[in-house]
Amino acid sequence: MIVTVDFLNTSGKEWVWFNYTFPKLVWYYSPGEGGYLPKRVLMVDVGKDYVQLWPKMVFFRPMNFKPESIVIRLDGILKDWFVIASYSQRTRDLLFFDNYNLFIHSPFFAGKLYKLAKSTADGTIVYFPLFASKLLISDTVNFATYDGTYDIYLSAQYKVDIVARGIHVMSKLLELPPLDYIYMYQLRKTLPEGAEPDQKYITDMKLADSLGVFHDDMIWRIGHILHHYAPIWLNGVYNLEFENVTAPIWYKGMQDYLGYVAASIVTGNPIYNGSLIVPRYLIYLRSFDERRTFMGTHWGGLVYVKYVYAPLAMFYLDSILRNESGGLLNIYKLHGLAVAGRKWQLVSDREVAAILDKEFGIDMSKHFDEVRNFKLNKLMLKEFVERGKWYDYFYSYLDFIREYFTLAPDTIHMVYLEYVAWKSDPEFALYPFNRNLYQSIISDLLQSLPQTNSLTKDELINALNNLTGGKSTDFFEFYTRYAHLNLSVAEVEAFINGTYPRILGKLIAAKKMINALSKAIDVSSLRSELWTAYMLLKAGNYSGAEFHVESLLDEIYKVKYRDRDRDLVPDWVEIVYGTDPYLADMDRDGVNDLYEIFTGRIVIDGDISDWLANSEYTLNVTRSSCVDRNPILGSAIRSMYIARDDKYLYIALEFCDKPYTVQSRLALSFDRDLDMRTSDDRIDLPMSIPRIIGMETLNLGYFGDFVEIRLPLETLQLLGVGTKFMLIVWMDTWGDAGLPYYVSALPRIYLDSLSVEVDLNSLPLLPTDRVIGVPITETITTTKTLTTSITTTVTKTVTVPVTMPVTVTKAKTKTLIISKTDTKSITTTVIKTATETVARPTTITLTKEETTTLFHTITETIEKVTTTTITATKFAPKNWMAGVIVILIIVALVIMLVRR
Repeated sequence: MIVTVDFLNTSGKEWVWFNYTFPKLVWYYSPGEGGYLPKRVLMVDVGKDYVQLWPKMVFFRPMNFKPESIVIRLDGILKDWFVIASYSQRTRDLLFFDNYNLFIHSPFFAGKLYKLAKSTADGTIVYFPLFASKLLISDTVNFATYDGTYDIYLSAQYKVDIVARGIHVMSKLLELPPLDYIYMYQLRKTLPEGAEPDQKYITDMKLADSLGVFHDDMIWRIGHILHHYAPIWLNGVYNLEFENVTAPIWYKGMQDYLGYVAASIVTGNPIYNGSLIVPRYLIYLRSFDERRTFMGTHWGGLVYVKYVYAPLAMFYLDSILRNESGGLLNIYKLHGLAVAGRKWQLVSDREVAAILDKEFGIDMSKHFDEVRNFKLNKLMLKEFVERGKWYDYFYSYLDFIREYFTLAPDTIHMVYLEYVAWKSDPEFALYPFNRNLYQSIISDLLQSLPQTNSLTKDELINALNNLTGGKSTDFFEFYTRYAHLNLSVAEVEAFINGTYPRILGKLIAAKKMINALSKAIDVSSLRSELWTAYMLLKAGNYSGAEFHVESLLDEIYKVKYRDRDRDLVPDWVEIVYGTDPYLADMDRDGVNDLYEIFTGRIVIDGDISDWLANSEYTLNVTRSSCVDRNPILGSAIRSMYIARDDKYLYIALEFCDKPYTVQSRLALSFDRDLDMRTSDDRIDLPMSIPRIIGMETLNLGYFGDFVEIRLPLETLQLLGVGTKFMLIVWMDTWGDAGLPYYVSALPRIYLDSLSVEVDLNSLPLLPTDRVIGVPITETITTTKTLTTSITTTVTKTVTVPVTMPVTVTKAKTKTLIISKTDTKSITTTVIKTATETVARPTTITLTKEETTTLFHTITETIEKVTTTTITATKFAPKNWMAGVIVILIIVALVIMLVRR
């Protein structure tokens, strides 16, 4: 599929051509007067249907010529390829760039387009091309499945929208010109088959291990995504740094301080600010003096200086500057003032101090020296951290991490920071949270703890000292004092034995249901009760918290399922769609509001009414008996519903004991050869946290009293799932704690699964051309019998509500009126009698070898038959009383005409 797009203006530009015979292409040139550039500028990896380039990072500061631009395309028709950039001048092998900020210290791709996401904010255009290359699209889809953003185009569009707005915010904070074009890409996970990286270039060109602008970050890591776009104002076109420092303090500090603050502004979510200052402040106080010279294990350098100290130092200078200027200046505006007229030049902190002294009468040189010499005034720093909302932001961040990643108490999160302070590389640990590192820490901690039912403070401290090399004796005293948290051994014990995750799982489920209800009704009292239960949990009152959340769930169910007019649409849903919760047929057209609202559509909204309305288009599998063998709520699946339209596959799950509490990991497996004995052909899509973040952000899932999922058919096709497959829903958890993530020290527990064979060619599409209760004009040919069939195969004895058009023993006869006009414009009134079925659950026993074909037959009796195609205006009431009323009206009219 080739998408027609508006390309960047390339008129009058020379194109760079690539020869497929070169696995790599390196352009050489000589350094010019006034600056230095490496000879190897670009490296090209050329595949059959894409190209990838790596500009050298130092190329941002050529010093000796004005940056211009380059165009890249492969052999083929220009319109088929996404043009990345263009250059305006070429002298032998030297290229001059116009818009080099397009790809910011990053490798980038070109190739045939599959789809293109695009967003514009204040003149900045952000592109996210999805390439048709099998290699590239596979990596994109694989990452989307990890992120939970299974609709890859919606995910790309969401991210370009966020990045465009974020770049706009950063530009405004700095008061510097915005970037013209931004090119986002999906990171290559693998080299082409058979390709071997050249070790001569691997170090400086980053062929196999490149730093990408987009970095393939998960959908919630907006701060980290935006911090990759900040360097063009910090270490690219504009440059500012302290003199005589061993690490880039201003650059690295501003990169985080700008990107994360912009992320909180763009999203309206304080968690990015919460992950920025207080965690670094705690580590700075805890271990910086001892760890300052520690060299990083990945990108190298003084990582505690770059990733702990530098952002905190920028916050420190920003706070002082705001005080000294009475709020007129901040660190962002100062940076912009200092570099605005100094493109492609290095500005020093001493020059900045001179500007402040001359223009504003503010002396910052002393504080610049404090930062340069690693001598921050800790009393002032403490005041700055505590006087604002930074601790509130920090607690919001902890709640977010707790809910979406760990189901763990504050004490466990401080164990994470303690390990980062003494033993880990903070680069990945603080961007803003590393789940793999967390799982490793928890596993090591559990292995160091005694295997007893109770835990003492000394035992926990001994285990922590084993992790940190004896640095944690004062663990409780330090974090209680500086994190302002009530830490306890009891929290760790409740985490290990599963009490804390169990209660928190119920609280999360309650929160999701309340969020659904908030679309229609005032939920302030429910949220107040939720907050009370949460505070009881955080205070260590576990029995009180569990009792409170159980009572809250009961109240939520009453509100969520209240249906005063008994039309199968809960009152709150009727309020959302504007129908009357006291009238089952608000417009009195003879059609139940259930069908008026939902016929032909499944909505991911936390309500199951839409599945009931579309039962005749739905495949359902229900256990004949339901035994819950696990104390975790929502771990035993009772029923699975499946429906589809021309774009999505919809799946709903009901549980033997609601709600689903995210303690267990939920996953969908698509068995492509329908053979349960083999597993190498299966595609697994886990729905565990944090993937739920991506699904809920893009409205692809609901996880509360039941689970509702929307998967693009396009994504399944790209994953290699055909039209016929076995769908297996399975669940697992780790240890008695009931954790939805891998911890090597805990046993993995497999829970019950449910499976059904799905044939997309046989599963009927949700209708798109029916408007219930409203006249529909259509062209029909008279016929006497219409028969449709669908084949369903199930592998076990199940209770199946027969939800496709099938004939069951309970049928209702409806008398319908159709007014027909034939091609001769002769109007006749015809009474049509149709035998129509109503779907009802029925229990059938099927084995794997059995195939049951179910038929729906409509037999119509027509008093006058014409041989021509006729146009009919058809009323489709769902209630037989409507038909009777219409007949009575017609009879009354006929009597009146006869009397006349």
